Amino acid sequence: MFRIFLKLYKNRCIFPAYHCVSNERPPHLEYLYPVRTQKEFIADLDFLLRHYKPVSMQSILEHPGRLHEKHAFHLTFDDGLREMYDVVVPILEKKGIPATFFINPSFLDNKELFYRFKISLLLQLLDGAQEKSKKEAASILGLRSTSFKGIRSSLLQNKKNNEEILEKLRNLLNTDFTEFLQNYKPYMDTTQVRTLVEKGFTLGGHSMNHPYYPHLILEEQIAQTIKSADFIQDTFDLNYRLFAFPYTDHRIGSAFFNYIYGENKLLDYSFGTAGIKDDCYKNNLQRIFVEDFNHIKYALAREYAEYAIKKVLKRNVIQRE
Repeated sequence: MFRIFLKLYKNRCIFPAYHCVSNERPPHLEYLYPVRTQKEFIADLDFLLRHYKPVSMQSILEHPGRLHEKHAFHLTFDDGLREMYDVVVPILEKKGIPATFFINPSFLDNKELFYRFKISLLLQLLDGAQEKSKKEAASILGLRSTSFKGIRSSLLQNKKNNEEILEKLRNLLNTDFTEFLQNYKPYMDTTQVRTLVEKGFTLGGHSMNHPYYPHLILEEQIAQTIKSADFIQDTFDLNYRLFAFPYTDHRIGSAFFNYIYGENKLLDYSFGTAGIKDDCYKNNLQRIFVEDFNHIKYALAREYAEYAIKKVLKRNVIQRE
């Protein structure tokens, strides 16, 4: 079935996306999403190389027609985690695969910790905590149930950064996020990212501190986007401007894209997370997060199948209000 879809939709570049590759599951990611091991990641890459041709972002920037090249792919990675430098880049170099890394300036050099990473660390402590601590945590969250499952669900479902609640939970569990940043160093530093550029990899902004865009007003969406793109371009002396939406570009309206891709064209390309799908704004490309599947072929098969169905229903193009 996969080969059939591959023949039907051969003239489109796909953009697989990852967050992390690690043989040891990082504590700040434990409760957020699956993490590829090196072996699993290499298996994904070998599959891609059998069926697709890697293309660099520089070649796409210089020749936009490569977006419709036969059986092409370009890898992307979000959040600027240190595993990119330690694990991912050596593998990509060995296999000759280009990639783009999207970075949040507020987290670069381990200055700040993404609030959902804080949640994962807190949940790890709560999972083994005494019932008294779980009861107090439930009270802080306004929950009747003291079950760990309920606490976890409450923390993870809310995409707002409630610093007051996180601080109360931090005090309850006697942990220190600053100490974690200093000791564990979950993010790359500026020198490491500059090395990526020197090796030929490309970079993009990913907002300043990874907010959930549908919760922001238009002015905040624009500010987060432009400030992060400006920072990445200026800090690393780039001649291009790329941006990937944190979480999703779902419900981002035409006013945003008209501003970004208007007369001044403030970005070369932006990237959403809707999988294999077209967008009414041609410079907003859609990526495929594959980490929920144990092999990339299953993620791609699902995306091709969904695209085929939506194309028949004429719902394969994202429209913006």
